[in-house]
Amino acid sequence: MHYIVRIPDKEERIRFAADIKKILHTANIKTQDFIPNPQKNIIKCDIGIKADGLSHKILAQVLSQIERRGYTLLRHKINR
Repeated sequence: MHYIVRIPDKEERIRFAADIKKILHTANIKTQDFIPNPQKNIIKCDIGIKADGLSHKILAQVLSQIERRGYTLLRHKINR
Protein backbone atom coordinates (compact mmCIF):
# COMPACT_ATOMS: atom_id res chain seq x y z
CA MET A 1 0.00 0.00 0.00
CA HIS A 2 1.18 3.48 -0.79
CA TYR A 3 0.52 6.39 1.52
CA ILE A 4 0.64 9.86 0.06
CA VAL A 5 1.00 12.68 2.57
CA ARG A 6 0.26 16.22 1.47
CA ILE A 7 2.78 18.66 2.93
CA PRO A 8 2.75 22.09 1.24
CA ASP A 9 6.21 23.26 2.40
CA LYS A 10 9.11 21.60 0.55
CA GLU A 11 11.59 21.89 3.44
CA GLU A 12 9.05 20.34 5.82
CA ARG A 13 8.54 17.45 3.35
CA ILE A 14 12.26 16.71 3.49
CA ARG A 15 12.36 16.93 7.31
CA PHE A 16 9.31 14.69 7.60
CA ALA A 17 10.81 12.07 5.27
CA ALA A 18 14.00 12.08 7.37
CA ASP A 19 11.96 11.59 10.56
CA ILE A 20 10.06 8.67 9.03
CA LYS A 21 13.28 7.08 7.80
CA LYS A 22 14.70 7.38 11.31
CA ILE A 23 11.70 5.46 12.73
CA LEU A 24 12.10 2.76 10.08
CA HIS A 25 15.87 2.44 10.52
CA THR A 26 15.47 2.19 14.31
CA ALA A 27 13.16 -0.79 13.66
CA ASN A 28 15.82 -2.34 11.34
CA ILE A 29 13.61 -1.89 8.27
CA LYS A 30 15.48 -1.24 5.04
CA THR A 31 14.28 1.79 3.11
CA GLN A 32 14.83 3.13 -0.35
CA ASP A 33 14.37 6.74 -1.43
CA PHE A 34 12.74 7.40 -4.77
CA ILE A 35 11.20 10.18 -6.80
CA PRO A 36 7.62 9.22 -7.72
CA ASN A 37 6.70 9.22 -11.39
CA PRO A 38 4.61 12.37 -11.93
CA GLN A 39 2.61 10.81 -14.79
CA LYS A 40 1.30 8.00 -12.55
CA ASN A 41 0.32 10.09 -9.53
CA ILE A 42 -2.91 11.87 -8.81
CA ILE A 43 -1.02 14.69 -7.11
CA LYS A 44 2.54 15.91 -7.61
CA CYS A 45 5.07 14.19 -5.32
CA ASP A 46 8.74 15.01 -5.08
CA ILE A 47 9.97 12.54 -2.43
CA GLY A 48 9.16 8.97 -1.54
CA ILE A 49 10.30 6.19 0.77
CA LYS A 50 9.86 2.51 -0.03
CA ALA A 51 9.88 0.01 2.83
CA ASP A 52 8.70 -3.58 3.10
CA GLY A 53 7.86 -5.72 6.11
CA LEU A 54 6.38 -3.09 8.39
CA SER A 55 4.73 -4.42 11.51
CA HIS A 56 1.45 -2.95 12.70
CA LYS A 57 3.36 -1.24 15.52
CA ILE A 58 5.78 0.55 13.17
CA LEU A 59 2.99 1.48 10.76
CA ALA A 60 1.05 2.94 13.70
CA GLN A 61 4.11 5.03 14.66
CA VAL A 62 4.39 6.40 11.14
CA LEU A 63 0.67 7.16 10.90
CA SER A 64 0.71 8.83 14.32
CA GLN A 65 3.47 11.19 13.10
CA ILE A 66 1.27 12.17 10.17
CA GLU A 67 -1.72 12.73 12.44
CA ARG A 68 0.22 14.70 15.09
CA ARG A 69 1.56 17.11 12.51
CA GLY A 70 -1.86 17.68 11.00
CA TYR A 71 -0.97 16.58 7.48
CA THR A 72 -3.51 15.40 4.93
CA LEU A 73 -3.20 11.68 4.25
CA LEU A 74 -4.26 10.15 0.96
CA ARG A 75 -3.82 6.42 0.42
CA HIS A 76 -4.46 3.97 -2.35
CA LYS A 77 -3.75 0.29 -2.94
CA ILE A 78 -1.31 -0.85 -5.53
CA ASN A 79 -2.29 -3.90 -7.58
CA ARG A 80 0.64 -6.24 -7.97
